[in-house]
Amino acid sequence: MSTQLIERLNQTCKEDPSLQPLAAQWGFDQQLIGKALQNIAVQFPHYSRHDESHSVQILTNIERVLGRERIAQLSGTDVWLMLEAAYLHDVGMVVSQQQKLQDWSSDEFRTFVQRQSARNSDAGSEVILAALQSGNIFNSSSNPVLLISQIGFTFAEFYRGKHPERASEVARSPKDTIGLDSPRNELIPARLFTLLGQICAMHGRDRASVLELPHVASGLGRDTIHPRYIACMLRLGDLLDLDDNRFCPVMLGVAGELPAKTHAHIDKHSGVRHLRIDPRRIEVHSVCTTYEGYVESENWFEYLRSEIAWQMAHWADIVPDERLGLLPTIGRVVTELTGYELIDNRSRPNFEFSRDRVFELLQGAAVYESEADALRELVQNAVDATLILAWLKHGEGERVGLAPEETIYRHDNPYGTKVQTLLGRLPIQIDVLQNDDAETAQTHPVTLLITDRGIGIGREDLATMTRVGASYRETWKRSVYERMPVWMRPSGAFGIGLQSLFLVTDELSIQSQSFMSRELLRLRMTNPVGDERGSIYIQKAPNTHTYSESGTRVQLHLKKNFIDAFQIRRAPFEHFDPITPREVDYFSGVLSHLPVPVLINGKVHGDSKLMSLQWHYIDEHSAAVAFELDEDSRAGALLYFKGQQVGFPRKGLELPCRVYVDVFGDAEDLLAVNRRYFRNPKVLERVQAAIVAAALRVLGQVSRNDHRTLLSTLLLALDKPTTDEYLQVRWLEPSAASSYARRYRYVKNADDTTFPTMGELLEGDAKLYHVFGDYSPRYLRVKSRDISSVDESLSVFVKGIIHQGYRGYIDAVTQKGVVIGWSRTREAWDIDALKRLFLESIIPGLRLALPVTSAFAPLASFKWTPWVGELSRSPFCLNREYMYSPFILENGKVTTSKLDELINWTFVHRKNPEVTVDEIRRCYQDFIRLVDQAMLDEPSWTSVVGYTV
Repeated sequence: MSTQLIERLNQTCKEDPSLQPLAAQWGFDQQLIGKALQNIAVQFPHYSRHDESHSVQILTNIERVLGRERIAQLSGTDVWLMLEAAYLHDVGMVVSQQQKLQDWSSDEFRTFVQRQSARNSDAGSEVILAALQSGNIFNSSSNPVLLISQIGFTFAEFYRGKHPERASEVARSPKDTIGLDSPRNELIPARLFTLLGQICAMHGRDRASVLELPHVASGLGRDTIHPRYIACMLRLGDLLDLDDNRFCPVMLGVAGELPAKTHAHIDKHSGVRHLRIDPRRIEVHSVCTTYEGYVESENWFEYLRSEIAWQMAHWADIVPDERLGLLPTIGRVVTELTGYELIDNRSRPNFEFSRDRVFELLQGAAVYESEADALRELVQNAVDATLILAWLKHGEGERVGLAPEETIYRHDNPYGTKVQTLLGRLPIQIDVLQNDDAETAQTHPVTLLITDRGIGIGREDLATMTRVGASYRETWKRSVYERMPVWMRPSGAFGIGLQSLFLVTDELSIQSQSFMSRELLRLRMTNPVGDERGSIYIQKAPNTHTYSESGTRVQLHLKKNFIDAFQIRRAPFEHFDPITPREVDYFSGVLSHLPVPVLINGKVHGDSKLMSLQWHYIDEHSAAVAFELDEDSRAGALLYFKGQQVGFPRKGLELPCRVYVDVFGDAEDLLAVNRRYFRNPKVLERVQAAIVAAALRVLGQVSRNDHRTLLSTLLLALDKPTTDEYLQVRWLEPSAASSYARRYRYVKNADDTTFPTMGELLEGDAKLYHVFGDYSPRYLRVKSRDISSVDESLSVFVKGIIHQGYRGYIDAVTQKGVVIGWSRTREAWDIDALKRLFLESIIPGLRLALPVTSAFAPLASFKWTPWVGELSRSPFCLNREYMYSPFILENGKVTTSKLDELINWTFVHRKNPEVTVDEIRRCYQDFIRLVDQAMLDEPSWTSVVGYTV
């Protein structure tokens, strides 16, 4: 117990009875606040003790720093402030249920959680974000108990940062804030409680803020008080509470699974081996067992050193009287690490990056395939800025009194007439100018000016823009973005794209007026690997400059080598004339289909074909879909991200017609760094779902038979058939004279009966031909001809076979492959087909995969996959279960070795859970006898038999 300070308070009250209210107030508060502090553990069970024991230890540390003689120099009101501040400074960590309910739906809490999530600080932030959107925290598959703990830890971080200011509020109004019934009346002036609150707040602010407090003021009665001095003693006493008994094991058990930072703080405190605090010297020796604990300890000690150094430097502005002397000096304050090694006996090992090399990589081919990707970034930034402004001006709920035709609703089609009309008022202007200055033109012949009428750049955006890989998630704007429909939201991260611009220029000049602040800024950004080492120059435009609209203008001079490279890139035979250079389109492929109009040198730019399509926005999947259903259209899907064409690193969709899909969302989550490819495999699921939804919508609207037939076929290709109209789709057979005689594709001309329909092929004598080793059948055998198909149309045909309820069977076996027929009644194979299949597959180490017949149904253990077809020479018999053959060629002999292992494997993977091991064994024995009997007249088999029946 801090007896010396309490004794000094009581002594001053005896000497001056006018100070008696201070002693009475302290008598109440010591017990009331002490009990209130016990509630901190409810929200902060994973923290070190912040109960009354912490307050007592702070006062004890202050007594050790001052010593009895200097305590005797303090006024009664100084001592009272010191006692009250030690007890009140952390009371802001007491959080009522009502306060949490209020904060849960606040913008401040949402913004905090979003920033935590963006920094991957804790698991609870992701849970809370999901809950704020869905209203249910238990949508996750995680244990609900763990979810509640994680949310609690996130709340704790939110209130930890606010608790010094909350403590200040409690000091002024304890009853109204946390229900603390500490008396407030005219016996002690309200200004002293206000001052007490300011002193409490100082323990969480930067140290320079202490000087904002009065150096000297009037206390109660005839007392003089020294707020700066009290605040400094509070800060120092708090920092020195670092002994090894700060954590309560019981409380940690209540907290459950602890955050990593808690473990580091536990190691920091438990490692203290020596502690000295007195008026002459402060010494601490700590031995940590983890890198994390070592880092926390060193950070804490550095904070302690710098705090004392700062106070000493400003001691004349802090100390009330010379008689109070100086602060203790810092002696040996060191941390050791046991069990691990340090670099240079000082630093924790960490990966570090060469700044120059990192920027070279970001600007080079390691990230971007083409310098044109840099221009793509500029255009996308302009589009994003424009869409944000359009939402703030026209967004649903953003402004009061907007007419419906002036309002963009969250469910609106981005390509609808109304939305396009509103966005048409905010065009992006690109000017491509030839530099007239001869000297400049030698190195930078062309200047680009990109001007948008978007939200502009404010001061708060600068830190994010200049930080490589920084995200809009870390800005205040995230709450605005989340109110926007997905198709309008910004693409994602800044930083990497900005660095890519230095592939094509040495310097960026930006002039921007913020829609929010109306402040006009001018920026000059230089190449991070150039002479100016990435210096950025920011100026506020003169007040004489008048701008009525917000927006940004970016100017860059293109390097000559970049322009030369563009001159070379062209389609074969396209405008080659060495006398007359062609006009270069620097934005080819970049402006194909943007939601905002773009003008280049005053002319609207974009893909006229894409702009003429009828787009169907599927809100559920945040994608727009358009179809080409004409006979001359090509097949397959073309993918876009917010109007700019992108690819997919894996195989594309197998579709019978041309489909365009524009995907919206967060570039960070969806795209590769260079924004040329979708990297998230879940995008393909979204694309397929969006195509299905759009196809169903159009199918319900169109009446043309050819269009309905093709849409029905499209749904079949996506495994979502709803009608049998695909049976009328016609196939183009090759002519005998065609150089593409082994190819054919879908056509939709219902009036031309020259070509068979899918239904006619299904009911006719057509067969599939599966070459050994192929992933799947690639040929259709029609009239003794094996014909392959373009656009993967055969896979769609196979899906039609399955949808019509047919099952595959082995019709014949050749030296190169298997002929597959389909029927609703036939078994998967007959004995002659089985014999031929085995005789063509006598290969060392190969265990053949076979479709099962009804007689051997208990052996069904897996479905056929292309992987099985390639590796085991297994024929693709659609709609069949499969088994593995008991035969295998080893050392030149066909054997049934490892039959017991095969039986056990089949039992574990059996399709019918009611099948027993004995049934599987009996079936395999019957199968071996069947094959052995059938092969009696086949010398090539009997000569290598190495098994017994």
